[in-house]
Amino acid sequence: GNGSSNGIDTDYFSKSAEVMEQAQQLRINENLLSGAWVWIFIGRIVKDKGMEELLTAWKKIHAEYPNDKLWLLGTEERALDPLSQEAIHEMETNTSIKRWGFVQDVRAYLAASEVLVFPSYREGFPNVPMQAGAMECALILSDINGCNEIVEQEISGLLVPPKQEPALYDAMMMSRKNPSKRDALAKAARTRIAEGFGQQQLWNKLLDEYNTLMPNKK
Repeated sequence: GNGSSNGIDTDYFSKSAEVMEQAQQLRINENLLSGAWVWIFIGRIVKDKGMEELLTAWKKIHAEYPNDKLWLLGTEERALDPLSQEAIHEMETNTSIKRWGFVQDVRAYLAASEVLVFPSYREGFPNVPMQAGAMECALILSDINGCNEIVEQEISGLLVPPKQEPALYDAMMMSRKNPSKRDALAKAARTRIAEGFGQQQLWNKLLDEYNTLMPNKK
């Protein structure tokens, strides 16, 4: 198909009534004020995922929008790919940043969020942006292999050069200042994922391939 490991189940990754109820409860539990945005990252909390740039950009965004929150979902690997002491200090002391650790079912967290920020340096074909897009999060991704196959620039998401914090900040600020643009990108992301990476579509193509290669097998 268009790529990915196994496509995306857009029925499962959708804003069902149950998921939206869980998302609302998350926002209540975290004392989010009306109009506040949640910015979310899902993945390993390591340097190669662009955490240094994200934390630097976030500090600037939060200065402009003090009610907004940054949620980090994933495990830290300080022995393998450590962040700088400055970045670690920022995560540990900035009360606008919530570290959730590993989360098995991310749907409610995505449904409670406005934007996925995924500034990774390198990927294969990442599942997180597809899951977030299916959940109608706006996508800000690194312009790298995989990510730039999932979204079309300025149509179904925003792409920024990896390791470029000013560009990341600009994309985040542009989204924050233009809620209608965020909404349009989020809806387009859902459409893009459903039409291009639906799991059943991929399975059908795999079946067609097997039937082509083994036409006489029963």
